[in-house]
Amino acid sequence: MSCRADEIAKLDKKISDLREYDKICKQRKEHLNNTTQIIDEILSEGSGTICTANGGLPPEDRRKLYYDHIFLVA
Repeated sequence: MSCRADEIAKLDKKISDLREYDKICKQRKEHLNNTTQIIDEILSEGSGTICTANGGLPPEDRRKLYYDHIFLVA
């Protein structure tokens, strides 16, 4: 093959690789957008179900348990 044909083949390969990379990036972006939308929906509910350390209780109920415990001990 000639030098020019080699360059064309390399450029075609690079274009093909970049198209594949672009496709993957678009899929990742869509996945991140979907994840962001799900997180926004959960946060807008304000249910407190994300935090499972306190049994998934809403923040006001977690505070109530904490303060009730302090008053019982004191």
